[in-house]
Amino acid sequence: MDLGCYVLDAARHVGEWLGSAPQITSVEATLRAAQMDAAMRVELGYAHGVPHLDNRLLVTRNGITSQEILGDQTSYTYQLARFADALGADAPFPSGIDGSVANAELIDECYRRAGLTPRGA
Repeated sequence: MDLGCYVLDAARHVGEWLGSAPQITSVEATLRAAQMDAAMRVELGYAHGVPHLDNRLLVTRNGITSQEILGDQTSYTYQLARFADALGADAPFPSGIDGSVANAELIDECYRRAGLTPRGA
C-alpha cells in the first residue's frame, strides 16, 4: 500500500501504451501478523511481454531486440517534475479518478491472490 501502488500504477500505464492491461502472474506476501503484510512481491505479465532491467527497457519486435534507456533520475524525481509542470501550466493532472480506481482494484486483487483481505473491505 506504500511503494507498491506506484509500481502498479506505472505498470498499468505501460499496459496502456502496449494495448494490454497487466495481468497478475504470481503474488507472494511476507506477513508481519495475521492479515498484515510486511512485504509483498507481485509479478505481472503482458499479453505480448515486456522484459526489463534497471532503468532499461528491452523491446523485441519481429525478432530484433533494442534497448531503451529510461533516464538517470529516480522515479520520484520524474513524478515531482511532471506534477510541477502540470501545476505551472495550469493543465489537467495526467492521472484522474478512473486511473486511481483501476489502481485500487489491482491492489485489491494482489491482496486477494496473496490470501489477504483487501484493505477497507
